[in-house]
Amino acid sequence: SNDINDVIDFAYQSIDKINDSTLHGRVKTFAENLEDSINEYEQRVKAKKEGKQISITTGLSYLNRILIGWRKGNLIILAARPSVGKSALALYFAKRAGMAGNYVDIFSLEMTKTEISDRILLSETTINPTLYQSGLDVDRNEIDRSDYKLRQMNISINDEMDININYIR
Repeated sequence: SNDINDVIDFAYQSIDKINDSTLHGRVKTFAENLEDSINEYEQRVKAKKEGKQISITTGLSYLNRILIGWRKGNLIILAARPSVGKSALALYFAKRAGMAGNYVDIFSLEMTKTEISDRILLSETTINPTLYQSGLDVDRNEIDRSDYKLRQMNISINDEMDININYIR
């Protein structure tokens, strides 16, 4: 299966990177890491005082308090049983990050670009998704208002089925 081959390729590449970093002197002592940590802290303090964004909002204040928002270098895995709203939540996170002025890339192996766009668009309206998908007459003014608002965001969507972790990087 392609999925297992991708995982194995990723594992080999990760091991190679560890070897490369060790061979090329990129491994640091704990004291050096502490110095970097304190420097990054001071940069966050400075940015906060200047009113700059230090992380990307999740859109959920409780989750922001726990995670301090999305931060560079973090890998967040959203997992749950089928049909409990993982895609809806992920699209909510993407929309909120986009509305905050951040660039967002969405990679989907399950939904098409149009399906993702529809879900984001309808999340900004009171329109029943079933009516919209069925081609029944809905409030076009509401669609147009949401369309205008959402077009301001920098969100790109890739729904190609042959993407892998190396392409995403």
